[in-house]
Amino acid sequence: MSVKTRLTLDTRTPLHGRRMAVLLGSLFVVMVGYGSTVAVFPGHVQRAGGLADAADGAVAFHVGLIVGVYALAGLLASPVAGRLGDRLGRRPVLLVGLGASAVAQVLFALAGSLWTLYVVRFVGGLADASVLVAGAAYVADSTGEQQRARGMAWFGTAIGLGLVVGPAITPPLSSSSTALGHLAHVDAQSVPFLFSGLAAAGVLIVVGAFLPESPRHTSQRGDHARQAGGLGSVLPTLRPLLLLVLAAQYGMTVFEAMFVLYARTRLSLSLGELSLVFIACNATVAGLQLPAVEWLTGRVSSLGQVALGFAVMGASLVGLVPVRSFALVLVVSGAHGAGAALIIPNVAALVSSRATAGAGLALGLKNSASGLGQVVGPLMGGSLMGLRSDLPFLLAGGLLVALAIAVRAGFASSRQRPSVAAVARRRFGDLPGTIPVGASLVASRYLVPATTPFDVSRDPPG
Repeated sequence: MSVKTRLTLDTRTPLHGRRMAVLLGSLFVVMVGYGSTVAVFPGHVQRAGGLADAADGAVAFHVGLIVGVYALAGLLASPVAGRLGDRLGRRPVLLVGLGASAVAQVLFALAGSLWTLYVVRFVGGLADASVLVAGAAYVADSTGEQQRARGMAWFGTAIGLGLVVGPAITPPLSSSSTALGHLAHVDAQSVPFLFSGLAAAGVLIVVGAFLPESPRHTSQRGDHARQAGGLGSVLPTLRPLLLLVLAAQYGMTVFEAMFVLYARTRLSLSLGELSLVFIACNATVAGLQLPAVEWLTGRVSSLGQVALGFAVMGASLVGLVPVRSFALVLVVSGAHGAGAALIIPNVAALVSSRATAGAGLALGLKNSASGLGQVVGPLMGGSLMGLRSDLPFLLAGGLLVALAIAVRAGFASSRQRPSVAAVARRRFGDLPGTIPVGASLVASRYLVPATTPFDVSRDPPG
């Protein structure tokens, strides 16, 4: 790449030009469709899967497993989609992913058996992972080191705003099912999935017509095949960051997948109230990412913001358990979103800036770690909820708070490198039986290697 091209990319703001407006607007519409399905997902699985008379524990198990299948597909597809994007371009991967996602959502809406739900959801996971990886890589291609975190914040904001609007339109979409009653298997729970498929199809047309290839990939088209490193060259650098991604997604998926069932059994919330809970969470994620990045950059390092995000997210999950007031549920869900808003753009910026070759593979591995968290979250959550409805939130919350302590201890280790035991004694005293502290010490061992990538001096400047 020429010096002139590099300088142009490094100083460009993420929303300059039609390219980024088209990309972010398209992702927003896709996520509106996805968000409209969250509140009705368990009910649709129960009805379409023939589980109407099943016990709550059986429904929770299948809901968690179908969410896990979707995440497993994303885990498998993300590195492949990232590598293909590095070699072929972001645009072809986006187009194929959008087309497959549209078909999968419509088929999921019309499914009439449990096995069909599993198969179609797996295909949808492959497609959606390709869209998100290619979109994130497009943003990384279009921003330089100085603007990377800000670009990822805009990317996360577009997705978050879609997840705010999506749940808000769920009630009117569901009420429109009477007009589609002549279609097989269509009811109040399936209409949002039909809408999601149509939204993806519309975005496919817009992207095909108005979004050219990313600028950096176009300028390096001849070099990508030679530059792209293999997994062996990328994983050692990204391993600690991928563990953070996994943990963050685990916490978010426990909330997303398990709270609907928890609210039905313990809080008796209506569909409208459930939609408001997800709106409060996603509105906070969408609204806080960019202001937080802008204000905290230069004051708190990227990894410091991540540690704070884990602490807030973990505390919010634990805080869900004693809450019975709907107003307090909204407050706690907003706090959960605030924690995610601190984690998401900073981890994405750290991952893409650590990539020694194409950003696609690195961001694909990030999405795979996220997919693994989406697998672990509902599987563990569904199993624990069968024992006691609040266990998924207590366990996930405790682990995330422990991880926040571990990441913060990693800062001290990267600067002064005392022993992990000394860090624990200095911070907590003698607490040998405490699970979170023990977990934090274990995490410190694996998250802070001898040559730590968490050194604050290596944080991207913006």
